[in-house]
Amino acid sequence: MAIRTDHELENAVQEYQRLRNAPEGSDSAARREALNADIQTYYHQHKQNLRPAKPRTEPLTKG
Repeated sequence: MAIRTDHELENAVQEYQRLRNAPEGSDSAARREALNADIQTYYHQHKQNLRPAKPRTEPLTKG
């Protein structure tokens, strides 16, 4: 399944995380690997347009 939107990406990452401990050779592990391939493809195709995962941590200055 191709990932087409940021929302689909978020859902795919959440599902991948739920399957992270799936036993190798299981249907869940196969699904995890398929999700990984789809996620990597989306990142590669959209790397210029992706929003940062976390905000930069910079010290606050009092002014």
